[in-house]
Amino acid sequence: NADELKSLIKSGDWNSVHLIARGNTIMNIVNGHVTAFIVDDDPKGRAMKGLLGFQIHVGDPMKIEFRNVYLKGL
Repeated sequence: NADELKSLIKSGDWNSVHLIARGNTIMNIVNGHVTAFIVDDDPKGRAMKGLLGFQIHVGDPMKIEFRNVYLKGL
């Protein structure tokens, strides 16, 4: 549930995010815990390649930093 997912985030500290994208499957791992598993079964609407971006949402003033970003082609 949402409260369990929020408890995985370390506020004011570094968080580890590991994203695995293979074919039409994406797995999101935050601080060692799987938080999302997506299978895109829409062959007409999906893109199997493209750009990599980092997204934040509008809200209270916040500070976002990224470090140790690695991209490994499979």
